Amino acid sequence: AFLLGHTQRSQQGITLPLLVHHYFNSGLKLHILGKRFANGPQLALTRAKTAKNLPSDWIVAHASWTANSTDKRRKLQSFDEWDDACVDRLWQRAGSPVVGW
Repeated sequence: AFLLGHTQRSQQGITLPLLVHHYFNSGLKLHILGKRFANGPQLALTRAKTAKNLPSDWIVAHASWTANSTDKRRKLQSFDEWDDACVDRLWQRAGSPVVGW
């Protein structure tokens, strides 16, 4: 599921069935995460804008809802959380060529 979730345009196809299964078997409680859990609107395509929006004590960042993989990479690079070598290794493990990165 990990590699499938990282090769599709969206992880919702994997996440939704897992949440539904958990809900019917265990119940489901939701909690709204605080600002330290940064997401798409706080992360910009440039370092300057991200630095202005991202809390200095952030602990988790999610570059959500980008137009394409190029924008997702730019968002992650804007706060120094993109590692080309790591991505290349994941693609090699999956046996797939690097496409669109």
